Amino acid sequence: MSKAFFLFLWALAAVLFLTSLPGSTVAVEFIEIVEEQVAEQNRNINGFRIEHFDQWVFSNQQEIAGAKTQLLERLEAEANSIQSTCDLSDEQKEKLLLAGRGDIQVFTQLYAATKAKFAENLKKGDQQAVQNIWQEIQPLKRKYHGLIFGEGSLFEKVLGHLLDEQQTARIEKLRREQRKFQYQSAVMLLISQFDRAAPFTHENREKLLALIYEHSRPPKSFTGENHSHYVTYYLLGQMSEIPEDELHPLFEEAAWKVVKQQIKQGKRMKRNLEKRGLVPEEEE
Repeated sequence: MSKAFFLFLWALAAVLFLTSLPGSTVAVEFIEIVEEQVAEQNRNINGFRIEHFDQWVFSNQQEIAGAKTQLLERLEAEANSIQSTCDLSDEQKEKLLLAGRGDIQVFTQLYAATKAKFAENLKKGDQQAVQNIWQEIQPLKRKYHGLIFGEGSLFEKVLGHLLDEQQTARIEKLRREQRKFQYQSAVMLLISQFDRAAPFTHENREKLLALIYEHSRPPKSFTGENHSHYVTYYLLGQMSEIPEDELHPLFEEAAWKVVKQQIKQGKRMKRNLEKRGLVPEEEE
């Protein structure tokens, strides 16, 4: 028997008693209080509340209105970058913007439907369904934090029709350079994390940097949401390709034991990372 249903039975018994007393308005007021408590119980299952939904999707205190504004700003910046790189006409740029606004509309519709489902399950007190909603939130998070105008989007499809071979080559070169810059920044961040735990000599730091670049490739795409966290695991997984007899001597023994475990964890996360688009880009 659910807590909400037990509360309802208890309230019913109390109301039957109170209605037999003079001044039945007391019973009415009592019913209103109990109804609010039942509603609160339905809104709060294992600490989940409707207010949490936007925090889960956007990873901050932002609501959908602010999120749409940010997406429109990102769309404008992306279209401007492509226009300057590929010499698009204003008419071609407008087609890109129209497609991107379509992607934003699809996102907001999916957001609204998923949030309504979450609210309905809270209202019903369906604890399992409320917990399962996290799986449905993940595509929303990935779209909002970097993939909304990526592969499979209206924006990308329209872009493919607009560009000729030379323009396509330019945009692919631009994106490779952007990924390379992000990748190099991620590698330097990882090495600095190792360095804080057990400082390297300058020579060993340079050797480690060279080994990582030699045995790893930038991911095919970078997700925006918590990307540094996942890219760190991506790099650790890539480091599993480095021969141990070359990597081990660069670390003090105590530090190596920790690093070795982290590399194993990165390798184990390979499938999870692939779902987030973190797969090595194809070699040129």
